[in-house]
Amino acid sequence: MSCPNAFIYYSVVRDILSYWFPGVQVDLGFSMEGKQVLFDGQYYPAVSSEVSEFLARFSEFKRVNGVKWLGDCYDCEDFSQLASALFSVWFKKNAMWKARGLLRVIYPNGNIDEDYHGFNTLLTCVEAVGTRRISYEECVLNPWSYMVPLIFEPQIDYFLPPWDPRLKLTDGTVIEWIVKEVQPPG
Repeated sequence: MSCPNAFIYYSVVRDILSYWFPGVQVDLGFSMEGKQVLFDGQYYPAVSSEVSEFLARFSEFKRVNGVKWLGDCYDCEDFSQLASALFSVWFKKNAMWKARGLLRVIYPNGNIDEDYHGFNTLLTCVEAVGTRRISYEECVLNPWSYMVPLIFEPQIDYFLPPWDPRLKLTDGTVIEWIVKEVQPPG
């Protein structure tokens, strides 16, 4: 399996992430010897079948391999790194980035806890608008119309849309993901 023929450039990725996550720092490369070096120049978004398959495979991978939170020796950024790497390996696409930001917990009594957190974003193609099917190529050619970066919480295998990055628990507690920085897979 090789990369798809249709791709988007890093500048489009940066702009899309900045649109959906205002104020985000998008780090798609590094500086070396006074030059900006990009990790990748071309990016390949995911489609819905890959998102579904990833959820199933990632959950199973964690179960079979005993992957669990262990405090500082294996915590949120390690889960994020694992999810990013496995998505790239399984689908041959660099669509899942490591994200850092805040995890805000709002309790029913009004108390709020907030801490730094590592998670992921996944650039995806919208495959239908109403009854109209959108091809992968059309998505890539029109990223402002058909691409959405989802938030992925790798510790609970859960995707959230960028327009409502909150999860409400049965006791009324609300958990909110706030994206502050995005880094490419790797």
